[in-house]
Amino acid sequence: MFEFLKKKKEPESLYTHELNYFIVKIMREPLAKFVKYQEEKGMRLPIDFETDPNEWLVVLNKMKYAFEQTWINLNGFKNNITLHMDLEEIRENDKKIEEGFDLFGRYIQDLWEHEYMNR
Repeated sequence: MFEFLKKKKEPESLYTHELNYFIVKIMREPLAKFVKYQEEKGMRLPIDFETDPNEWLVVLNKMKYAFEQTWINLNGFKNNITLHMDLEEIRENDKKIEEGFDLFGRYIQDLWEHEYMNR
């Protein structure tokens, strides 16, 4: 499941001193696949979203955004969206990222689907 981690040997310090890097590296790709699977096939919904399944997709995409933008920020990619933002826009973007991670923490136990996990 985590074959992408084996592709390139990285310095141990990235995993021992930058835990955020390690967590984002491991979770970003599987979470993106999970969100795509949810969008295409639908899955079991958390209790909070049984009456509004589309809101679950909104929450999942906020989580995905947080991981993707943090990955970009940690790697210093030139396509970082904050390069063209003023200070207020950067603060708003940081709030979006924080919201995505808050939602990830809140719903981590709902990020599974029996059918998806057994593929």
